[in-house]
Amino acid sequence: MFVWKAVLLLLLTAGRVVAAAPELALSVENGKVSYDRSLPRIDCNGADAAGCTKAQIYMDSPRFVYDAQGNIAKVYLKFGLRNITVYILSSIPKGSCEFDLVLKHELTHVAVARKVVKHFAREISKALLATLDEGTASPYQIAKMIDRYHRQMIEEKNRQDSLLDAPGSVVYQWEQCLK
Repeated sequence: MFVWKAVLLLLLTAGRVVAAAPELALSVENGKVSYDRSLPRIDCNGADAAGCTKAQIYMDSPRFVYDAQGNIAKVYLKFGLRNITVYILSSIPKGSCEFDLVLKHELTHVAVARKVVKHFAREISKALLATLDEGTASPYQIAKMIDRYHRQMIEEKNRQDSLLDAPGSVVYQWEQCLK
């Protein structure tokens, strides 16, 4: 007897074919961090800064696989972070208190972005699986839902970045190097 792993399992029930619940293949990427210390001046979102982190949250269009009846059998979705670059002013000496402080602050932005993506990966998985289990959503509706989550991810990352860059937070950090 051979055992076969099937992507789509068809069950015959009372003379009709019922498709198994569609599968979700989710690929989430944390992105690779690169560093740039070549700039004598950094404009970070409209303000002069000692450092800045740029990270792109991307979401590829979903790819659908259909069964013989034309139903969605599997959805492939890939999203995450890419093009992560940490910029630190070239005038800040490596190993100095200021350098360490800026690096730590910028890496916190990277960690925040990764945390946001991880949180939304769970949310998107739950929502997509529930939608797929219902069996009523079209690829267009699924793509719209995914796009909505993409926008929410970017908004949440920007919100958390703003909190991290609040004036009081930054001033306190710089004061640590004056001690």
